[in-house]
Amino acid sequence: MYTWFFPTVLVFLIFFCPQTFSQQVNKHELSTIERYFPIPTRTQLNWQDAEMVMFLHYGDVAEVWFDGANGEGPNGKTQKYDWDLYYSTVRRLQPNALIAISGPDIRWIGNENGLANETEWCVQPKTSSFQAASENGMVWYPSECDVSIRPGWFYHSSQDQRIKPVEILTDIYLKSVGMNSNLLLNVPPNKEGLISRFDIRGLKEWRRNLNKIFARNIFKGAHIDCSNFRNNSKEFLAANCLDNNRKTFWTTDKNITSAELNISLRKKENINIIWLEEAIEYGQRIKSFEIYSDNNRSMEKIFEGTTIGRSRIITFNKVNTDRIKIVIKDSFASPILRTIKGCYNETGM
Repeated sequence: MYTWFFPTVLVFLIFFCPQTFSQQVNKHELSTIERYFPIPTRTQLNWQDAEMVMFLHYGDVAEVWFDGANGEGPNGKTQKYDWDLYYSTVRRLQPNALIAISGPDIRWIGNENGLANETEWCVQPKTSSFQAASENGMVWYPSECDVSIRPGWFYHSSQDQRIKPVEILTDIYLKSVGMNSNLLLNVPPNKEGLISRFDIRGLKEWRRNLNKIFARNIFKGAHIDCSNFRNNSKEFLAANCLDNNRKTFWTTDKNITSAELNISLRKKENINIIWLEEAIEYGQRIKSFEIYSDNNRSMEKIFEGTTIGRSRIITFNKVNTDRIKIVIKDSFASPILRTIKGCYNETGM
């Protein structure tokens, strides 16, 4: 279950709370959001009681979203929130739930278009006492991109023909998941509490398109070598990046923070996508990299980037080549790559 909270409104309760719960609303001094969603604030109903209903009767909750919207009252005052109470309640009742946005586990990317940043670090300065920081005060605080499949966040039958087309959804995927962020796609239930058939059709088309694009890994079975691998051990070979095994990876000797990896194909292939992944259980490390393609025995730069992280999906104009070189220019520590994939999207990017 995914639960979305505005600070003053439990949006999820619109669909699941007993009628008697919502009937207890005091109509006075409601925030902007509460005027549209008649759910009691903590001053009208104990917040923890509301959380008990949510967190004990609807199974496991994966994420709790505390939105950054802050309703202003008619007196111009903005509400203050007891974040420590909110966080501790979530931790106690749903210990595996991630607390997002105005929370210690996941941060908002900064827009509602589903687009991440070209440079995207999961490591950020500590902002909450609920975050376990390293000695330098940094914490693991990955981003999340939010966007709706429709023009707005809530269901309107007038928008049934305005579902985002598969091309736009695919572009959002490449610019969120493909840029080291998480993607939260809003799909609002209709008045019957169900997902509209129009939304379902759009989601299915999107999934089919992604499956088609990434169906074939052109680098599977290719030869790969590198300028350095740790201790000359098979445990850290560059070939681990091509074995489709999430338990293996390539890395360099300690204190070696730059390296090259060369991929040789059996024949020339069309390529316009390269997918890279760091083994982020060891941290996000790589600061800058370049990708080259062999163009008639001359290596031509086709991409230059900064961060990689959990996944970096790089798109570029089609090249027809039998050799790709990846250059790790700089890294905070020995670079660690788990995955290198090559793909070709026939429809272009």
